[in-house]
Amino acid sequence: MSGPVSAADAARLRDEASRLIRAGRHAECWALLAPAIEGGSDDAVLWNLAGLARYHGGAPEAGLAMIERAVRLAPDNAGMLGNLGHALVGLDRIDDAIRAYRRAAELQPSDPNPWRSLAAALRKAGREDERRACLAAYASACPSDPWPQIRLGIVAERENRLDEAAIHYTLAIERDRDSTDAWNRLGVIRGRQD
Repeated sequence: MSGPVSAADAARLRDEASRLIRAGRHAECWALLAPAIEGGSDDAVLWNLAGLARYHGGAPEAGLAMIERAVRLAPDNAGMLGNLGHALVGLDRIDDAIRAYRRAAELQPSDPNPWRSLAAALRKAGREDERRACLAAYASACPSDPWPQIRLGIVAERENRLDEAAIHYTLAIERDRDSTDAWNRLGVIRGRQD
């Protein structure tokens, strides 16, 4: 298949390529998508899938270039921006990854994935003040998720701000009474405070 891909062919390719990616069969996925990509397809999802196949199949730079093309074709797709961020982190381009994750979080503020990825990238970059701000924004955007409160508690605990850590762990428990991580961490803090 070369040249433009019909809508029906693109849908079939997307489904099959997604299945192959999930199965970890990256070489097969690339073999399936290469004719459409090399033929100049303008389907952002195909470029994204091809990029994932190449990136995870041992050609990370080529994969990154394909994911970047996908993002140019669909600049408001938070999932593709997340994939771009992951590829950039893998190539140690942390500042670029942070920009991709920030944009993904802006586009889908109630999705925890871009927030978690952004927090991890900020930590890797040693940008703790920005990470705290990110976690606070995440906690506000996803009020039922205990994860950001637990992470804020861990940050406060590392900085020996035990009262603040206890507040964050308590807020995490209020969000999820079954959060054993928050309960355990709160117990440790209370033991240290006694």
